[in-house]
Amino acid sequence: MKVIKQQWLLDTAVHKWYLLTATLLFFGGCSNAFLISNTQQSMWLEQTLFSRFLIFSLLIPSQILLLLSTFRIRFQDIYIAGGRWIIWKQLKYRLIEILFFSLLPWACGSLTGMLVNGWRPTLGAVAT
Repeated sequence: MKVIKQQWLLDTAVHKWYLLTATLLFFGGCSNAFLISNTQQSMWLEQTLFSRFLIFSLLIPSQILLLLSTFRIRFQDIYIAGGRWIIWKQLKYRLIEILFFSLLPWACGSLTGMLVNGWRPTLGAVAT
């Protein structure tokens, strides 16, 4: 629990990066869904949510940059905790946080774009 509190205090310096990345991923997800106009029923999921171009040019690089810009190994933590296990806990916290802050806006943007673009019946069929 102390690790989460400490990492949350360190997060105040990088909240602007989270906001910028979330905005970029939201609009990336929306634009991906707007670009697909008429496709076959079987191809809509591959071309909207799982577009190879946008995943490998926008989603994964933004996750890597967020992780690299926010994770810092501090030797004081190792000395205070008495072991390197604290680094693994900090890394797990960062990975969970970055995945949450990057995948949630991506999913919301994609779903918003699909709803506006007229995919409501298909989404309803998939949800049921």
